[in-house]
Amino acid sequence: MEYFEAMAIAAVELTELEAAVRGVLDRHWPSERRISRDSSGLGEMWQQAIEHDWLDLGGDEALPVAIRVLGELGRANCGIPLLDALVASTVLSRTDYAERIAAGEVTVIVGHAPASGLLEHLEGATLATHALVLPHEGSTAELYAIDARMLEPTPSIAPQGWTRLTLPTAPELQIELAPTELEAAARTMRLGLAARALGAARRAHELAVEHASTREQFGQPIGRFQAVSHRAATCAIDLASSALLLDDAVEAVQREPDEAALAVGLATSHALAAAPRVILGALHTLGGMGFHEEHEGAWLFRRVYADVARAVAFDDAAGDPSRMLIEEKREQPSLDLGPDANAFRDEVRMFFAEHWDPVRVLDEDAQYDPELRRLLVERGWLGAGWPKEWGGQERSPEELLALTEEIRYRGVPVRRLFTTVNIVGGAIVRHGTDEQKQRYLPGIKTGETLFCLGYSEPGAGSDLASLRTSARKTEGGWIVNGQKIFTTFGHRSHFHWLAVRTDADAKPPHAGISVFIVPLDSGGITIQENHALNGETTCTVFYDDVFVPDEGVVGQVNDGWKVIGTALSVERIQMGGNVAELRGILDGLLTAMREDPDRYAGAAGSWQREAIVEIAAWLRAVRLFVVSGLRAMAAGESTRLTAAMAKVAGGETAEKLADVGLRILGPNAALAAGAPGSLLNGSIERMLRLAPMYVIGGGTNDIQRNLIARELGLPR
Repeated sequence: MEYFEAMAIAAVELTELEAAVRGVLDRHWPSERRISRDSSGLGEMWQQAIEHDWLDLGGDEALPVAIRVLGELGRANCGIPLLDALVASTVLSRTDYAERIAAGEVTVIVGHAPASGLLEHLEGATLATHALVLPHEGSTAELYAIDARMLEPTPSIAPQGWTRLTLPTAPELQIELAPTELEAAARTMRLGLAARALGAARRAHELAVEHASTREQFGQPIGRFQAVSHRAATCAIDLASSALLLDDAVEAVQREPDEAALAVGLATSHALAAAPRVILGALHTLGGMGFHEEHEGAWLFRRVYADVARAVAFDDAAGDPSRMLIEEKREQPSLDLGPDANAFRDEVRMFFAEHWDPVRVLDEDAQYDPELRRLLVERGWLGAGWPKEWGGQERSPEELLALTEEIRYRGVPVRRLFTTVNIVGGAIVRHGTDEQKQRYLPGIKTGETLFCLGYSEPGAGSDLASLRTSARKTEGGWIVNGQKIFTTFGHRSHFHWLAVRTDADAKPPHAGISVFIVPLDSGGITIQENHALNGETTCTVFYDDVFVPDEGVVGQVNDGWKVIGTALSVERIQMGGNVAELRGILDGLLTAMREDPDRYAGAAGSWQREAIVEIAAWLRAVRLFVVSGLRAMAAGESTRLTAAMAKVAGGETAEKLADVGLRILGPNAALAAGAPGSLLNGSIERMLRLAPMYVIGGGTNDIQRNLIARELGLPR
């Protein structure tokens, strides 16, 4: 965890920076300036930026610092040209202008070369001494000395207004730039504008959540209405995913600038689409109040759309991420989990390259490939995260994530084994008695002992605390009666990981739940097979006076919620990790589009290309949610919110990917694996049938949105 701990320290430092910037803004950019077109205070705020060294943007830390400061400027609806200073400092780094910008001696605004001699859509231009013009074509950037006589205000949606500039006849400086340098400048502009738009959207979201918690309609706070709370939860996912992607893009620029274009393209495309969704969601919740310019929300709306509009001007120069994915055949960005996990990932990849044929077709109701099970057991990768005393390798969570991702990316049929190992085995390691560990862990580790989960009931699905399957104490054990449903692979498992009610009067209800290990060949158990849409068999399991000995209780009686919580937290992070399987399908779809782009990809700006970029960005975001959850676990923090967001985003992206894949490839994508003419080994057809379960299983996305809303502080 040392790698994640170092990253956590860096994140804390940036958070402290944000707090410091917010304090300066609160003192020098008061609320009356945030809800007004009066831009007279920008000069004073610009001087504060200079005095607090916000313009000292040299060195490796310039970009992450600037992105965080820009987010705070968006939150405060402050249009000082800090982003322009960042870009100009980079472009002019080989001249003395970079130092002069940092010292506040020179203030530069940035735009693209105009055909008419006019530089348009400029913000904060009244503060500028110079204009840096980036070329649409060629390689020559030009720096012009300017004054107020060259500026003309242009009415627009921008809160502090836009201006256009009539350029002088001759530049003060010309500088030759490589194509990669020009692209990097355009990408930085888009990154900064996205960060500022998100800052504004985040502030509006906070105002909307506060409003929903206190505003009453029909006798209760409107935050109790699911339409309002779910909208807030969806906006929170948009904000969190965008923040993760922007941080990820910044890290990519710092780590490998020449390889960062796709990461930046995915992040900015996602964030610049998410910010308008969030600001609209906030205004919908604020209602008529936020629609009027006496309220901050209306001005934040202007800020979001002004920054989104300016970002469009840099689209072409920054590079089209769909072209990167299709024509340039760039791979989706790798995920840096630290040196140990990265090395383990390479080892796992080499193993599967040798031992797994990705075009094999396995019965969907099969639990695992027997030969692969043997090889995995030989390498100790089942139970790899367990303590060594119980046969594990004490692999870190990030190493386990790398292993899981590589398995699911390739569609390797061993998921059933890892369900037992990770959910049940992990809980037994943590909560089981020594006798239970000695009895069950060796068989789980070899894949010979398989469990199925006994949670859902006819009246208790996502609301697990309302379960009714009961256990009555008797001599030496318990008598269980009840019914469990949706028990996947119950017909081929050895034991039931059973949640039961052992105290009918407990308050709150979850305080009376215990977890039992029950052999499925016990007397009084009846198993009824049901066939799911995705081809798997689930079961309804009936308990009629089934005796379970005391040694079958896991953890303490009536303390099963803690045991279940251990398992569910792992399950939900893993469900977020289902994104690896989706990435495998997306890569297959991209291969088809690369082979015949005229047929499958369409022209620039086509719906196919936009959909592919959107899906790739969401899949990247879910991966980052998973890593964020691991970091939280390392710090001893709750993963509840992160897991819920990963679950919602992952499930809904799965449905979208399957639908988009079918629409792009046509009816042959609906053919099952092995059928004549089947495409991508039937993966689209299979995901069409499986994806709804990614939304339903493990607590439906509706319930996850409820959980997110509660975490936001909305009333129950």
